[in-house]
Amino acid sequence: MKKWQEERNYRRVRSEGGEVIANIITVDGMDVEVPEDVYLAYAQADRRERYIMEEQSSGKLLSLEQMEEDALLPDYVGAETAPSAETEALEREELRNLAEQKQILLLALLSLKDTDRELINALFFDGASTREYAQRMGVSQRAVIKRRDRILRDLKGWVVLVPLMIIVGTFLGGVAAWTMLDMSFRDVMAVAAGFGYYSLSSMLINQLADVSLGSMALISNMVRELVTLLFAPLFARVFGGLGPLSAAGAASDTCLPAIIRTSGERNTILGIFSGMVLTIAVPIFVTSIFAWL
Repeated sequence: MKKWQEERNYRRVRSEGGEVIANIITVDGMDVEVPEDVYLAYAQADRRERYIMEEQSSGKLLSLEQMEEDALLPDYVGAETAPSAETEALEREELRNLAEQKQILLLALLSLKDTDRELINALFFDGASTREYAQRMGVSQRAVIKRRDRILRDLKGWVVLVPLMIIVGTFLGGVAAWTMLDMSFRDVMAVAAGFGYYSLSSMLINQLADVSLGSMALISNMVRELVTLLFAPLFARVFGGLGPLSAAGAASDTCLPAIIRTSGERNTILGIFSGMVLTIAVPIFVTSIFAWL
């Protein structure tokens, strides 16, 4: 097995007879089983990123035939063996974009319904035209185009919408708590801005305010995580698959086992992404609240 095959974060599980029984992608140390089309799309993006890295390190030309064999679209042919500084900068930027696109691609494909994912896979990965897909499905080409445009339009803001709504919901809960507590509005909002990340939020509030408020942030955000772990099945039953990961907030990593059991594989990947966004948001919101309120 080659080195890159050992280091990659995706694999197929086969039976003793060699039949593929599961497609696995490892995300933040957790193995997530994904459908065949999602696995193939993710593997294609990873291979393209690897080709660019190999070219950048070796300065050699890529084999067009090999790229076509691996289902990669060549963006350039005849690159110089000694690329300019501008070319190297563009390649580094493309590598960063490809890494981000792999995660977004995985998240987006898993978020789609099976029928919608089949359409996107056919048009963008299998190379089928809208006319060919329409004939295959027995519908009009106009209907396929409208459906394709709707899916792409929905995907643009859908991924970011979940952590954004968690932030809004958390602060609305903070406002409700402020009306019932004998505390300043600033202090309540600062505690709420922990989003379940009790260690970082309590440390920041200790530095920006005092130890008592930091202790309150520690306890309240620990309770948020504990409530998620205990009542994840109830949240999923009442609010759907997004319920547990919304309750977890930035603590979705530690609550991941509960989210996997109750929300399913699609919402598990979304929970990881949402937790990353909220983790980054904690210091931004906490420091901003003490600076502006």
